[in-house]
Amino acid sequence: MPEDKAPRGSLHAGLPGQPSRAGPGAKHHEPASPPPPADGSEPHEGGEQHRPGLSARHQRVAGLLMQLATTARSFLLYDAHNEAINRFITALLDGFVSTLKEEGRIALAVQPFELHFEKEAVYLNRDRERSLAFRLYRDGVRALTFSNGFDWEELAKLLEIFSIRYTGVHQHEDDVVTLLWKANFKHLDVVAVEGFVPEDTEESEDTEQALATPAAVLPENIDLPRPALPPPSELSWVTVSPLAQEGLSDEASAGALPDDCLLLLRRLRRLLDDPVERMPFSEVSHVFSEIRDFLLSDENLASLTALIRLLRELASAAPPEWDPGRAGEATELLRSSADERAVRRLLHSVPAEEREPRPQLVEILDQGCANPLAAVADALAAEQGPAARAVARQLLVRYGAGRADVLRQR
Repeated sequence: MPEDKAPRGSLHAGLPGQPSRAGPGAKHHEPASPPPPADGSEPHEGGEQHRPGLSARHQRVAGLLMQLATTARSFLLYDAHNEAINRFITALLDGFVSTLKEEGRIALAVQPFELHFEKEAVYLNRDRERSLAFRLYRDGVRALTFSNGFDWEELAKLLEIFSIRYTGVHQHEDDVVTLLWKANFKHLDVVAVEGFVPEDTEESEDTEQALATPAAVLPENIDLPRPALPPPSELSWVTVSPLAQEGLSDEASAGALPDDCLLLLRRLRRLLDDPVERMPFSEVSHVFSEIRDFLLSDENLASLTALIRLLRELASAAPPEWDPGRAGEATELLRSSADERAVRRLLHSVPAEEREPRPQLVEILDQGCANPLAAVADALAAEQGPAARAVARQLLVRYGAGRADVLRQR
């Protein structure tokens, strides 16, 4: 397969199906656009230009590549069952099969805006946004070789890779070289370079020395296809020590969940004041609400008290400029953490052996409930459990002191 001469400072890695990946510090400068064509090329609607004077063989490959570029640009824009797309892909596959049957293989050299087949430019597109050649060259691909046996599955993978780079659907997607390598094609070989620098770029001696330094050898097990798995073996019992059993039980237990919830809320609290993130409270208020509902139980009173303190802090602190409504939203959430519904749930969860209200429950009512006396009285009217009723009566004594007339009315 003819290989394009790598620009100064590049490293070839032409193993079939294993393109190289740009290492740390690799410099990728986009090639400058060449002047308009002076050879009579006619532009296609996608930017591709018909090349006059090509032989029948080259014309067939040129049409195939133009069809490949056009299909790739629209591959992700339509539904997978779109009839027109299926027709395009079927026709494209038929073109590859028939051409490879005649040629045996299609070896393409990649230039900044051209693809060459047997030293003849069979693809030309100078539009940086739409040129298949430019996308490949910019990401480091220098040669592609299709061999006989290229099938539907491989074509679908190739179209998906090209379309991702065309449309920018995934802004943080890997480059073409990495995507081609991960696809593990059987009938498509790739030659790639890393760290290429155009010859017309002046560099300092330090840069040239860095480029001349041999690249570090990557470990063999880094980001490679999964190794061959050992043959399966029969299951066998393993003795687990009591200490290990205790650790496994703790991992599966929900005992640490309230603490984990508070840890999450404290981290969100820091993000809410981060001037870089500029996160409004409305984006995470549902998380606070879900954790509040989870903690509305007698066994979680300590964690619920910590949540109410956190909400009071959010409600009383001066809101940042990007979230002027934060105090009001936090206040509303604070009220719902100790309203009538919350008080009913808390009293209903009182353990059967308790007869006195816990200090955390009193703190929750003091800090979050607008009218503790009314909330406790309503809960007592609907509660049948002896423990819950005993705790509720003592709370009525606490909040009804000096309000005998209200208690008589109730």
